Amino acid sequence: MLLTTMLGFNRNQERIHILKDVTGILKPSRMTLLLGPPGCGKTTLLLALAGKLNKNLKVTGEIDYNGVKLQDFVPEKTSAYIGQYDLHVPEMTVRETLDFSARFQGVGSRAEIMKEVIRREEAGIIPDPNIDTYMKAISMDGLERSMQTDYIMKIMGLDICADVLVGDAMRRGISGGEKKRLTTGEVIVGPSKALFMDEISTGLDSSTTFQIVSCLQQLAHISESTILVSLLQPAPETYQLFDDIILMAEGQIVYHGPKSCIMSFFESCGFKCPGRKGDADFLQEVLSKKDQQQYWSRTEEGYNFVTVDQFCDKFKASQSGQNLVGELSKPYDESKGHKNALSFSIYSLSKWDLVKACFARELLLMKRNAFIYITKAIQEMREHGYMERKLQLLHNITGAFQPGVLSALMGVTGAGKTTLLYVLAGRKTGGVIEGDIRIGGYPKIQQTFARISGYCEQTDVHSPQITVGESVAYSAWLRLPPEIDSKARNEFVNEVLETIELDEIRDSLVGIPGVNGLSTEQRKRLTIAVELVSNPSIIFMDEPTSGLDARAAAIVMRAVKNVADTGRTVVCTIHQPSIDIFEAFDELMLMKRGGELIYAGLVGHHSCEVIQYFQAIPGVPRIKDNYNPSTWMLEVTSTSMEVQLGADFAQLYRESSMCKDKDMVVKRLSIPVPGTTDLHFATRFPQKFQEQFKACLWKQCLSYWRTPSYNLVRFVFITLSCIFFGALFWQQGNINHINDQQSLFTILGCMYGITLFAGINNCQSVMPFISVERSVVYRERFARMYSPWAYSFAQVAMEIPYVLMQVVLFMLIAYPMIGYAWTAAKFFWFMYTMFCTLLCFVYMGMVVVSFTPNIQFASVLSSMFYTLQNLMSGFIVPAPGPQPPCHSKASTGHGSSPRLPQTRWWRPGGTCTGQDINSSKPPRGATEGARQV
Repeated sequence: MLLTTMLGFNRNQERIHILKDVTGILKPSRMTLLLGPPGCGKTTLLLALAGKLNKNLKVTGEIDYNGVKLQDFVPEKTSAYIGQYDLHVPEMTVRETLDFSARFQGVGSRAEIMKEVIRREEAGIIPDPNIDTYMKAISMDGLERSMQTDYIMKIMGLDICADVLVGDAMRRGISGGEKKRLTTGEVIVGPSKALFMDEISTGLDSSTTFQIVSCLQQLAHISESTILVSLLQPAPETYQLFDDIILMAEGQIVYHGPKSCIMSFFESCGFKCPGRKGDADFLQEVLSKKDQQQYWSRTEEGYNFVTVDQFCDKFKASQSGQNLVGELSKPYDESKGHKNALSFSIYSLSKWDLVKACFARELLLMKRNAFIYITKAIQEMREHGYMERKLQLLHNITGAFQPGVLSALMGVTGAGKTTLLYVLAGRKTGGVIEGDIRIGGYPKIQQTFARISGYCEQTDVHSPQITVGESVAYSAWLRLPPEIDSKARNEFVNEVLETIELDEIRDSLVGIPGVNGLSTEQRKRLTIAVELVSNPSIIFMDEPTSGLDARAAAIVMRAVKNVADTGRTVVCTIHQPSIDIFEAFDELMLMKRGGELIYAGLVGHHSCEVIQYFQAIPGVPRIKDNYNPSTWMLEVTSTSMEVQLGADFAQLYRESSMCKDKDMVVKRLSIPVPGTTDLHFATRFPQKFQEQFKACLWKQCLSYWRTPSYNLVRFVFITLSCIFFGALFWQQGNINHINDQQSLFTILGCMYGITLFAGINNCQSVMPFISVERSVVYRERFARMYSPWAYSFAQVAMEIPYVLMQVVLFMLIAYPMIGYAWTAAKFFWFMYTMFCTLLCFVYMGMVVVSFTPNIQFASVLSSMFYTLQNLMSGFIVPAPGPQPPCHSKASTGHGSSPRLPQTRWWRPGGTCTGQDINSSKPPRGATEGARQV
C-alpha cells in the first residue's frame, strides 16, 4: 500500500509505504486484538478491511470476505468501522442518536428475520421464549423507543444519560468517556457482522473498558461476528478476553495468531515478560529500541537490538507463521458462508424511508435550535419546578495537594473527576460552588492563580494551521515573564519539545482532528507541552495518557514525574493506568459515582497502602497475583459491589482514621506560613498589551497564510465576479451612456449587485474560519495569555490586507470594464467606499459567530442580516415625495449604493431623485459641468 503526497508546490511525488506485505485471516466467532505503537498503520489496516480507504491511496493486493472480492459487494454496508474521533450531532440526546442510527441501519423493521422466525414456528421449531420475545420486540414498527436501543444503552452504561444532550466543545453535554461509548454503541446497534474498532477505549476507565470488551466478546461468540479491535493500553484482564493477537510495527505484521502462543514466540526470540508487567505493555515496548534491552532474557549471550524486519522473518519461520501460510493457501469453501452475510445494496431502507428518516432528524434539529422551542422548554421546566432543583455533582470533597507530590485523581466514568479539576482550576463557569480553596494558606484569587497554574484539557484544542513548534513557542511568548529574553525562551521551548519527544515533528502542522495533521497521541503530547512551557507552579492534567500507547504514556508520565520532582504541584485524572504508571503516583484521591470521596492517601510501594485499606473492609475480595491494583480498586468499589456488601464506601472513608488525618493536614495547610505574603502580580497578564497584540498578530498571519480554503477561495470568487459583472455591465458606467432613468438604475444595480455578492461571500466564508479558532481562544483566555482586546484587534487587523487585495482586484478588473471615470479622486473614493463596505461584511460575520452557539445558528442569523442590508441599502426603496425636476446627468464614479440611505443625487442648485430624471438634454454650456459633478 502506497501513499502519494504532494509537498507544497513541488511536483515531485514522494511515495510512502504505510503497510508492507500485510497478510492474515480474521475468522468469525473470534475477537482479535490489534496492537502496535501510534503511526504503525493500525488505522490504515482497519480502514482497508472496512473498504473505507482514501481514494488517493494506491492499494496493491486483495481483500476477500467469504471468498468474495471487495469490489463485488458493498463492504461499507457489510462491515462497520468505529473511528478514534467522536463525531456526533451535539443538539441530539444519547437516545435520539442511537435511535436514528438504528433506524438508518434498518433496525426496527427486520422483515426478513421475522419471516424466518415465522417459517420455523410453522415448521414446529419453537425457539427459547426469552429469545422469541426479544426478537419480536426489536422488530416492531411504530414504537417511539426501540428496545434494541434500550438494550445497547444498558450494556454500554449509557442508560443513566439517555436523555442528556450529547454536546460539544461549546455546549455542555455528556462526558468524554460517555461520548466514546456512544460512538461504539452507534455502530453495534446495527446488523453488521464485521466490526473494525479503532482505539475505542480512549477516555474510558479500565473497568468500563473491560465491560465493553466483555460485551463484544459475547457478541462475537453468540452472533458469529468477526471483530478486530485496536487498543493502546489494554489492562491485563481486558487483554485476556481476546482470542487472537495482531502485533504491528513500522507497517508490518510482527505476529498474527492465537493469544496463547505469542509469549512463547517472543521467548524463542530471547525476550521474556517480567512478573508485574502487563502482556500488552510488554508486546509494545519490546519492539522499541529504547525499551527492548530490559526484556532480554539470555544473559549468557550478548544483546543486540532486534529490528522489526528480523522479528517478521522469525515469525514467518515459526510454527504460527507456517500455519497462517497454510490456511491462506487453501481456497475458501463458499458453502460455509451464509448467503446473507454480505450486503450487495448500499442502503438498508428504501429511498422514501431514508427521506422520511432524514426529514425527521432535520425537523428535530430545527426545533432544538429555534428560539420558541428554547423558550417553551424553560417555561416547561419552571412549571414543573425544575429550575429550583440542584444537581449536586460533588459532595463534601476535602483534600490537599502538596508541592513535589504527584497526585492521581481516579474514579469510574461520571464520578466527577473532570468537574473537580474544573473547580480547582477555576474553569467552572456555571452552577453554584460552595466551600473554600486556599493556595499556600491564602484564599485563592483566580486572576493570580491563572498565572501560576497550567491546565491540560481532556480534549486537545489547538489552532490547526500552526505547527507544533510554533504552538509551543506562542505559548511561551505570552506566558513566560517578560524578563526572559528571546534566546532563553527559545532554548526552553526546545527543551520542552525534546522532553515530550515532539522535536522530530516540530515542523508538522497540527491539522484538524480526524481529517489531517497530528495523530491522537501527538495532539495529547502537544497539549502537555503547551502547558509545560509556561513553567507553572501547579499543573492540572485531565487524562494526560488518553490516546497514548503504553510506551508513549510512560514517556509522558516520566516527564510529569520529573516536573513534580522539581517542587511543583501536579494533579492528574487518569483512567487506564498500567501498573507502572499507577505506582508512579505518590498520592491517590478515589471518587465514586455521585462525586463522593472514598479514598485519599498514599499509594505506597507496589500499591501496598491502597490494597491494605480496601482489603481491610469485610467482604472485599483479595487482589490476585500480578493483577493491576488500579483495575482491582475500581472493581471492588463499584456500585454493584456496594450492593453486594451492603456497604457505603464513602461513609466508610468518612469514618476512617485516614479521613481524620487528612482533615488535620488540611487545617494545617490552611494557615499561611509565618513570614510569607500572598502572591501578587502588578499586571493582569504576563506580557504588555503591545507584545500581546504582536504575538496574536504573528499567529493570525500564519493561520491566514496557510488557509487557502478561506483566502484563495474568496480571491477566486471576487475575480470571477468582477469578470462577470464587467462583461454584463460593459461600459454602462460611462457618463456618455447615462442618458435616462433606466440607464441610471442599471448602473446603480451594478454597484448594488457586486457589493452584495462580494460582501455576502466574505461574511459567509469568514464564519467557519472564526468558528474553528473560537474554542482555541477560550482555552487561551482561561490561561490568561492575553487580553481579549489584543486578540480582537489582531484578528481585525489581519483582515485588512486580504480585503484590500480583493478591492484592488475589483478596481483593476471591474472598474475599467464597467467604464467608471478615470480620475484620481473618484477612483480612490470608490476604492475606499468598497473597502469599508467589504470590511463591514467580514466584521459582521466575526461578530455573529462570536455571539452564537454554533456555525449553523450563525448562518441563520446572518441571513437575517443580509435581508436587512438588502432593504436598507436604498436601491430598492425610492425616496418618498415629489422632488424638483433635475435635467443634469449624474456621475456614478464616486459612491456605492449600499452606503446611501436613498437613491438621491446632488447637483449645483438642488437635489433630484431617480424618478425625476428624464432624457431631456441639458442647456448649452451645462453639459461639461454636469459631467464633472
